Amino acid sequence: HQVTENDNNMIDAVAKRWKRLASEAGIAIVLVHHSKKVGGREVKSEDSRGASALVAAARVALTLNPMTREAGE
Repeated sequence: HQVTENDNNMIDAVAKRWKRLASEAGIAIVLVHHSKKVGGREVKSEDSRGASALVAAARVALTLNPMTREAGE
C-alpha cells in the first residue's frame, strides 16, 4: 500500500482489505511491523510505529524483545 503510516482511517481500510483477502482465500496473514524508538525499554504492541488502527485490527499482536540477563540464567 502507499498510504501514510499515521493515517488511522487509511490504515484501517488497508487492514480491512487484508482481512477480506484472508477470509476469501481461507488463509492466515501475518504482518511483521516495527516499533518506534523506545529508548532501550521493553517494547509493547502499543509501541508499534504509525497508526494505532493496525494493532487494533489485529487478532493477535506479538512483540520480540531481547532476553534479559536474568531470564538467560
